[in-house]
Amino acid sequence: MSRMSGRTRSFIALTVVLAALSFVFSVQAGTDWAKDWRKLGSVPVNFSSDRDEIRCAGKGFVRQIVVEVRKTAVNFDDMNVHLVNGTVVDVPLRAVVRAGERSRIIDLPGEARLIKKIVFRYRGVGGGSKGRAEVVVWGNKP
Repeated sequence: MSRMSGRTRSFIALTVVLAALSFVFSVQAGTDWAKDWRKLGSVPVNFSSDRDEIRCAGKGFVRQIVVEVRKTAVNFDDMNVHLVNGTVVDVPLRAVVRAGERSRIIDLPGEARLIKKIVFRYRGVGGGSKGRAEVVVWGNKP
């Protein structure tokens, strides 16, 4: 029977603990995401324009939103959230969101809000982007 060094046993134990924690947190995060967030809408982005909008009417009340990007990265400059009551919330997003990632959670001011539409201003990453991206907006249920 071969003997493992103390260092090897410690490494294996640490690896097992980290893998278990990673699994627990990913399951928990996935469950919360599915339970608390709903898709408000999406738009294809081909970078021929620097502006797009997503119509969100009829999707219910939300307190927070998150922007997800699929296919290729998008460099967001600004985002305006148009509420049903006529208020426009200016969100200086100013972030590069890579494909498969989400923006920070954006709190809407006041109580839960009904969103009419969201207008994005963006540009390609690195002087231009290849292909098309898809921008998806998620809203947190009250």
